[in-house]
Amino acid sequence: MLDWDLFVTVATRAWNKYLGKAKALVFFGKNFFGRDVFMHPSVIMKCPKKIEIGKHVGINKWCFFNGAGGIKIGNGCFVSHNVSIMSEDHGFRKGIPIRQQKGKKGKVVLEGDNWIGCQTLILKGVKIGKGAVVGANSTVTRSIPANEIWAGNPAKFIKKRK
Repeated sequence: MLDWDLFVTVATRAWNKYLGKAKALVFFGKNFFGRDVFMHPSVIMKCPKKIEIGKHVGINKWCFFNGAGGIKIGNGCFVSHNVSIMSEDHGFRKGIPIRQQKGKKGKVVLEGDNWIGCQTLILKGVKIGKGAVVGANSTVTRSIPANEIWAGNPAKFIKKRK
């Protein structure tokens, strides 16, 4: 059985060091990410087979992506360091140990040309519209329309992008 987390970590390191100019990183028929992608070797992906990364994307140090519910990062996105994208969460009903409860899943989509500030948390089911920016230290709990700037905990509308 192939350990996908380890596999993607090793593949990412090889990509960044040797293959950065190739068209796409494809293993076993799965297109992991497109052309001109930088992903720091410290990035951790859970369920990487459900994570899609477009072209011209930068993912900085110490990011964590839980792809159980699916993650799509569109073309031209920049993800700063320490960003977590969680497409799954835990159940927490009383009377059943949390560890035994199934989580809820929801795909996270960054439509493209997004900038996600450092130490941001994006939760399941969120769609971040094309051209939207999320400020540092934000917690994104709901979808963000295109070309808007949001920040805070929870993230709130700040202003339109000019």
